[in-house]
Amino acid sequence: MASNLKQLLAPNQLFALAAKGIEGTKVIAINIAVARYYGPEVFGQFAFALGIVSLVAIVGEFKLVNILIQRISTDHENAGKILGSALGTNLLFSGAGILLLVIGGLLGFYDGMVFLTIFVLSLGYIYKIPRAFKAYFIVNERNHLITVSEFFSALICLLMIGFAIYYDESVVIVSMLKGFDFLLVSILLFYFYWCQKERKAIKFSVRESTDLIKSGLPLAVSGFVMILFQRVDIFMIKFYLGDESVGFYTAATNYMMLFTLPGMVLTETLSPRLFRDQRPAARREFLKLFFRVGLLLSLTMLATSYYVIPAVFGREYDASVMSAFVLSSAPFLICLGASAGQLIIKDGLQKHAIKKSLIACGVNIALNAYAIPRYGNIGAAASTAISFFYAYYFGHFFVRPLRALFKEQTRAFIK
Repeated sequence: MASNLKQLLAPNQLFALAAKGIEGTKVIAINIAVARYYGPEVFGQFAFALGIVSLVAIVGEFKLVNILIQRISTDHENAGKILGSALGTNLLFSGAGILLLVIGGLLGFYDGMVFLTIFVLSLGYIYKIPRAFKAYFIVNERNHLITVSEFFSALICLLMIGFAIYYDESVVIVSMLKGFDFLLVSILLFYFYWCQKERKAIKFSVRESTDLIKSGLPLAVSGFVMILFQRVDIFMIKFYLGDESVGFYTAATNYMMLFTLPGMVLTETLSPRLFRDQRPAARREFLKLFFRVGLLLSLTMLATSYYVIPAVFGREYDASVMSAFVLSSAPFLICLGASAGQLIIKDGLQKHAIKKSLIACGVNIALNAYAIPRYGNIGAAASTAISFFYAYYFGHFFVRPLRALFKEQTRAFIK
């Protein structure tokens, strides 16, 4: 227990937590500003646009950070080639993601302000490409550079968005400034990498890029399914109940984000040590640590939702509180999933995670289809919580290669 606490309180981990905290707080602050100023209906449209963009982001961003952390941790001499290949790969996929969203608009899946908002937000796929450098700083335990990048970008971005809202600009302008934030963070990350004395020359390798795609594809497919099952509630609420209900529900999920981010960032920043530590006990300690962290986060969210949501979002969002109560189980469940995900990467079992994710997505869609027409937003929150339990823990039992992980998780809980 003492060693786990020492790891969490190490300066590098605190900087990692601060960076993710700034990033998450920035997202939540923008959403709160849109929610309070534009009202639940426009906020619902904005949340729907963000949901569509985040869904296609599995293609547009083709997130490789976890794969890059593992690769650079075990092959530091080739870090330049790994990073260069990742940058080229992400450039290709960002163009594909934007094209998919434009085609969706032309086919009439969304139109008007929503289409324009989606297009503006999709440019973030390109702006985020240099964020591959995050993996390099995480492996070399220089999270303070990520924190500095996030802090200065957040400060500038929030000031600009504040002025835009003050001068009564449209939500599309807010989306454009949100994209500028991604661009500024990327510029700062590239600058800090360039200033590293021991930096490796950036090189693109077709073979390395192909290998990254092969390694990342199972996680990308699994991630697409997982994001679909995390976002399907918003899409189905919009279909059954309308934009205003989406706004109320998104207020609850945004508050939930404050408590899910710490567990996710800590698993990511502690993963290089996990990948290098071959002791069987290291796996159990890793799982046990995030069992405790997740439980603490969930209890804190449950205790504060009633007071904080109306105070922050406004009294018209009182309807969000009950959904937040139900969703307070999510930080605990997401900690289970994030810690298990690192073990899946360590063991090279990414492709088997897809089966579990597909079933979890089906469970969530079925539950939402039943619960939303009958119980509204509370039904959507309950469906999400049940689906998280299956995806991040119970579902491992039904996929043979992951059954050992299910047993490891269970032993970590009870011993």
